[in-house]
Amino acid sequence: MSQKQFDAYVNSRPEKFIIQNRSENRSGRFEKPGVDGLGPIKTDMETFLKTGK
Repeated sequence: MSQKQFDAYVNSRPEKFIIQNRSENRSGRFEKPGVDGLGPIKTDMETFLKTGK
């Protein structure tokens, strides 16, 4: 996935990504605990690459 494709993906999913200021980003306050749940994101990204939606 190129940077341009990644940017398009993130911009098309505002419900999944939030803009954070520097202190929020560094604090990890909005981080999802653990490492689970990446499968659905990966599948969604693959679908986006194939369909553009």
